[in-house]
Amino acid sequence: MAMRDLLRRMGKKRFNLGNAASMFFLNATNPETIKLTRKVMIDWGYKAQRAANGALKTFAKA
Repeated sequence: MAMRDLLRRMGKKRFNLGNAASMFFLNATNPETIKLTRKVMIDWGYKAQRAANGALKTFAKA
């Protein structure tokens, strides 16, 4: 954690939304927060990924 903080302060580490979301989920202690985070990241994320795959599949064939 200290190395990550040092790299961030030096400007050598960029923000990654996926890492931030996963760390938020892993550090959550409230059961309602965990349920909501799981619903948004897992359930809705998979549905969005499938929808994007279906929409872009027609462009990929061309």
